[in-house]
Amino acid sequence: MTIVGLIVLEGHLGRARLRDLIAERFLIFDRFRCIPIADGSSANWVTSRQFDVNDHVLRVALPAHAGQHELEALVGELASTPLNPARPLWTFHLVERFRGGSAIIVRIHHCYADGMALVQVLLSLGDGKPGAVDPRAGLANPGPPDPSATANAVGLWPQVLGRVLREGADLLEKGLHYALHPADSGTALQDALKFAAELAHIATQSDDPPTCLKRPLSGVRRVAWADPISLEEVRIIGKVLGCTINDVLVSLLSGALGRYLESQGDNVTALKIRATVPVSLRS
Repeated sequence: MTIVGLIVLEGHLGRARLRDLIAERFLIFDRFRCIPIADGSSANWVTSRQFDVNDHVLRVALPAHAGQHELEALVGELASTPLNPARPLWTFHLVERFRGGSAIIVRIHHCYADGMALVQVLLSLGDGKPGAVDPRAGLANPGPPDPSATANAVGLWPQVLGRVLREGADLLEKGLHYALHPADSGTALQDALKFAAELAHIATQSDDPPTCLKRPLSGVRRVAWADPISLEEVRIIGKVLGCTINDVLVSLLSGALGRYLESQGDNVTALKIRATVPVSLRS
């Protein structure tokens, strides 16, 4: 549940300057000085008494003339390393020298904010532009973590019971809301019926067929990325094929997975595998 981000800079950035930027612009959100502490079935934010920004802004080096492959390996290694639970769950690792510039590897546990809010927070580290979005609009100051939001971020739990309990708690919250706001109760029954149908659908699905993707997890994460492609090019492909941009991207992902499975000796004929896709519900 750790979000990993990479920022590559054309110019050189020293650790002291990055530390000052973090203290000035990142730590305006008090939440990042807090540690999530479990308390029975819930959790609370507790301010770290020994907080030191130097513990979270670290320097790491790559070999001389290192390129994307070496940086990918480093990001994968950090993505596989758990965050220290005795400190706020985030770090910035600075590669001071990378291809004539610098690189910053950011790790932030998902409980601190959703991905859309974190994008705005990270953008706020740069110098602002006229009309820029205020990141504070997407990340409120500390309050108890929302169990239902966490459940939604996780997606489908291995045990259906886990989802039943979490979504059930969310429905109880909705029930209380409707009791206090009768005017909003018109859609309550529809929501409950949709939820019940979704649970039944999940519970009755068979397991995915056995492939190399069903092997036990190793705990090792590998990170890679490709050069950007033009959104307009994807849009044109969608128009020619009479489908959406999302259809094109999902097809590309399916094709890549199919080629990989074939390379591992799996038969992909009529093969169906499931994926959980996170969706932003922000207005």
